[in-house]
Amino acid sequence: MQFNLTLNATGSGSTTKTIYAGLNDATAVPGSYTANYSGSNINVDYVYNTGAACPVTAPKSVQPAFNISATVQAACTVNATNMNFGSLTLLNADVDETSTITAQCTNSTPFNIGLNTGNGSGATVSARKMTSGTKTIIYSLYQNAARTTVWGNTVGTDTASGIGIGANQSLTVFGRVPPQVTPEPATYTDTIIVTITY
Repeated sequence: MQFNLTLNATGSGSTTKTIYAGLNDATAVPGSYTANYSGSNINVDYVYNTGAACPVTAPKSVQPAFNISATVQAACTVNATNMNFGSLTLLNADVDETSTITAQCTNSTPFNIGLNTGNGSGATVSARKMTSGTKTIIYSLYQNAARTTVWGNTVGTDTASGIGIGANQSLTVFGRVPPQVTPEPATYTDTIIVTITY
């Protein structure tokens, strides 16, 4: 960086120049970080003259010091895709489907992902309800492909857990519509709220 500085009659002057910095380490763990720039880390060279007809002086150097600091806070984001069981006829056998939850948490941050019971009246984590008016279809959401571990919303009991890596981490939601009395034809839906705790 090079610039000119005009001095006043007493031989002094000042100016301000911005130093631009950026952070690009997505794997940084939460905490406070500092760096010190001094000595040979930073050098300002300058020359001066006292008029257009006067010779430029020999270069001189100063080495100012400054600190840079940043605080990385634990944080998480979460997104989810829809689950569609498709067009069904008789509900006389298991119907399975999956969807994906994508979480991104700061590196080394423990997290839990929970799924609520949905909007169906009287629904539980083991028997959620898709509805159309007053009609319902029972279904369940699981953490494993064998569909034996239900996915609920109580941390430490039925949520999925992980440790952040500073990048996207995908978790599969395993859904199942079990055999049941087939309700009247209609489009049945439910909305699940995904909560990430960290």
